[in-house]
Amino acid sequence: MLLHRFFIVISLFSLFANPNALASGDVPGVLDFSVPDTVMVMEYNNIARDLLKTNSYNDALNYLKRGIDLAQQVQYRKGEAELLRSMGITHYYLKAYDQAIANFRQALEVCEALNDNNGMAENYNNLALIYREQSKLYYSLTCLMNAVSQWKLSNNAEGLLRTYGEIIRLYQEIHNYAEAVRYLEIALTVAHESGNMQEEASLYDLLARISLAMGDIWNVETSYDKSIQLYEALDDQLQIARITQNMAVNLYINDRDKALSLLRKSASIYEELDSSSATLFTIYNNMAQIYDAEGMTDSTGIFLQKALEKSDLSQNVGTMAAANLAIGKFYMEHNHPDKSVLFFEQAYQQALQAGSRRLQSGALSGLSRTKYLTGDYDGAMAELKKYRAIKDSLTKTDNAQDVRQLSVQYEFERAEREQREATLLHLAQQEQSIQQKNYMVYAFAVVFVIVTVFMTLIIRGSILNKKANVQLNRHQEKLILINGELQGSYDQLSEYRDILEKRVKEQTAKLQQSEQQLYTLSDNMPGGCLYRKVISENGREQIVYISNTSRQWMGVEPEVIKADIGTFYRLIHPDDLKIKKHMEEESIRNGTPYSCEFRIFRNGQEAWLLENGMPHKNDDKVIWDGIAVDITGQKAVEAELIRASRQAEQSNMLKSAFLANMSHEIRTPMNGIIGFSNLLDKEELTAAKRQTYIRMIRSNVRQLLQLIGDIIDISKMDAQQLALHPVNFNPNSMLEELEILFRDIAGRSKKKIEIILDKTGFISSCILYSDPVRVRQIISNLIGNALKFTEKGYIRFGYVPNGQELVFFVEDTGIGIPENKQGIIFERFQQLNVTPKENSGTGLGLAISKNLVTMLKGRIWVESEVNAGSVFHFTLPFVTEKMTTHKLK
Repeated sequence: MLLHRFFIVISLFSLFANPNALASGDVPGVLDFSVPDTVMVMEYNNIARDLLKTNSYNDALNYLKRGIDLAQQVQYRKGEAELLRSMGITHYYLKAYDQAIANFRQALEVCEALNDNNGMAENYNNLALIYREQSKLYYSLTCLMNAVSQWKLSNNAEGLLRTYGEIIRLYQEIHNYAEAVRYLEIALTVAHESGNMQEEASLYDLLARISLAMGDIWNVETSYDKSIQLYEALDDQLQIARITQNMAVNLYINDRDKALSLLRKSASIYEELDSSSATLFTIYNNMAQIYDAEGMTDSTGIFLQKALEKSDLSQNVGTMAAANLAIGKFYMEHNHPDKSVLFFEQAYQQALQAGSRRLQSGALSGLSRTKYLTGDYDGAMAELKKYRAIKDSLTKTDNAQDVRQLSVQYEFERAEREQREATLLHLAQQEQSIQQKNYMVYAFAVVFVIVTVFMTLIIRGSILNKKANVQLNRHQEKLILINGELQGSYDQLSEYRDILEKRVKEQTAKLQQSEQQLYTLSDNMPGGCLYRKVISENGREQIVYISNTSRQWMGVEPEVIKADIGTFYRLIHPDDLKIKKHMEEESIRNGTPYSCEFRIFRNGQEAWLLENGMPHKNDDKVIWDGIAVDITGQKAVEAELIRASRQAEQSNMLKSAFLANMSHEIRTPMNGIIGFSNLLDKEELTAAKRQTYIRMIRSNVRQLLQLIGDIIDISKMDAQQLALHPVNFNPNSMLEELEILFRDIAGRSKKKIEIILDKTGFISSCILYSDPVRVRQIISNLIGNALKFTEKGYIRFGYVPNGQELVFFVEDTGIGIPENKQGIIFERFQQLNVTPKENSGTGLGLAISKNLVTMLKGRIWVESEVNAGSVFHFTLPFVTEKMTTHKLK
């Protein structure tokens, strides 16, 4: 003992010799040697527990080892058990699970020797926690059941409720909601009988959430009501507000008035008691979603703004990111991409700070979409690449969780099945042993009876005869008693066997049902299929399970792939097969997750798959669990964005060419105006020459005005400010005026062209309700375009009625349009590469005409043949009632 105290003094001296350790708080307490040894043991434990709070695990272990040594020296078993439990907790924090299990087992043995029910229960609970971390859920459940037994023996309601909570969460994890509800009802009885209203209210809240997962709506509502009643008795207003919000979202989301009423009630409680709570963001965001679903845009915007304000008050960057993301989506859906991009960028920065990949994914998706809508194709592609990288990471995480969930359920049910089989085997062995004992007793009885009778015949004396009879009777009574006891044991064993066989049948049926549910889930998985591959030591690969969705996503029956895995590899594109095999080998060699995108030939068509997998070794085999998802649609979107980006680059080049051409187009009439104006100053100029120059100035002015008008129109269209002013007018008169105008223009040109107004389809006194200025502009553009590209022949125009619309046409005998150019001539800045030079232009006329026709609710198209001419058609609705003025959308 003195030697032990000497070592403690030396250790403390070294501790105080390092004042930095004391100043930094690494050592939370100092040992008091004036106390008894038993108290000293617990001081070691207390100091170690304080060190755990500062993550000083190695220092804690040193104190625990010293405490255990002291406890064993003074034979303080209860203290030893506590120190062993603390050591197990320390090893758990260090993730040294095997060592932690050994510590808890040692503590459990000491508690059993002391008959310490509470200590045994705590150690069983700790063992259950470690087994759960290792995904050994059946062993975890076994430990929890043992803990329940010990809590009941010590009549500890608080500990019992804690363990029941762990059992319920375990059954939730394997989606066995029926068992979770059964233990919930047991826990509710314990909480009610022990008077623990807080726990009872919490359990009813949990019952509501589990019932919701089961689709038991009636039980959801009943459980929520009981939980609220208990919280009202406890006067816990914040819990009432929380449950009220959950009822609105989970029960009455399709009943707008009821849901809004509950959300307002919840919001009023939080505003009064905790106005900076992040829950207020969720409440106001839910209200905004309800108003948005009803199309009430103003109310939606108001509550989204309130949600944003509450997120700022909460100082939670994740909540702020969610709020900005919601407003960004709102503006994007209501055609305000310029506003939405600001909120998406803010949401992305906050999501980065919060470390939330799902919020980052949502913000990047919104940024990609808004930049695409605003024409920033390069920016959209950059955001899409970042979005896909995060989305792929989330998909891998989700797939890994799905695979882990299936594996955990399978391992739980397998362990449960093995335990039942072991119990049945042990029971059969016990029954066989009892039967052997029965046979031995019967044989002994028979021999004993024969010997007794033989002795009776030999001994004739009455006294000996009486003694023999008495002795025989006693032995017979003992035999009857033994036989009765054995028969009772046999009957009891038979009854227990019947009960156990019944439970085995029930559990087997549940297991089969669970397996069927897993197969159904796998076989109905949208977008992909699950599989398990086994790789033997010699490298042979075999698919032992694949969901039936393989026939849809791979075009191959699952039985074919299971029979020959080469069938699947032969579907893979040759350029991708080598890369995929190399990545699989690297994943197996390093034991790391596997992810690969590759192409397959599905029913003769090329498709893209994203495959994620995780290998793990089992004896001399490698088990590979994976999921394959169809990403053909995503790849198509990516290709479309690349095409749009290239188109944008081409558009920029065309714009540059347009600006250069525009400079030339403006200078040409301006030079004419300036030149002929200078000529008018000459005194010797004749009257005829003067009129010629004036006519040329007017022609150049008209050309310049038309050019400026085109630029103004296209600018207004870009700004969505070009207005229509429909009135009733006679299209016949308009066309007759255009015939006179263009005959004069054609007559002054050197071309031999006849201008023809075709009145065959005319409706006498036709009245059309539209914008006459814009209709005239469209027809003038088409005739002017025809005049530019026609050297001889005719230009014929007019209209014909067609049901509820008028079909206008302009036909020429010009150079025609190649078939590969007919799809782009209505796009801005697009021109045909023609000669001579006077046929060039700005490339805006047909684009403006198409936009105007679209605004007037019509459509435009062209029919053409090279060197034979072209026919442009456009339609207008044939209506005469009044229409409302509107702007370009």
